[in-house]
Amino acid sequence: MQKGQSMVEFALIVPFFVFIFLMISYMGLLFLDYLTFSDIARSSAREAALGGTAQYETIRSKYISAYNNGDLAHTHLYEWGSFTIQDADSSEMADAVQVKIELDLNQKNDYMVSMGLPDKLTINYSMHKETQ
Repeated sequence: MQKGQSMVEFALIVPFFVFIFLMISYMGLLFLDYLTFSDIARSSAREAALGGTAQYETIRSKYISAYNNGDLAHTHLYEWGSFTIQDADSSEMADAVQVKIELDLNQKNDYMVSMGLPDKLTINYSMHKETQ
């Protein structure tokens, strides 16, 4: 065996493992953001189904301000694109509320983020309105 062979092998392999570790970490952060915004969509749909159409803007602004104030667990990998709450327009879900959240990749992040993550996430959630 030659002297320094293990040092060369180490230098060749370490960047690959660091890259894999960072990609796994970023996927975990992506999953955290997805779960947070999915919970926002579900909670918004639930509140809108109970509160009626007059509450849609109040619900929407409540979650946007909670996001902006840092009250929600998120990583800033994604930022708000659009957030809509509306009555369902299909005949199958005539008595339902639909929530749609579109998230855009935060371009202020580093190069690693933009290399492997999707540019846009869309979360749709529907819930039947409750009659009282």
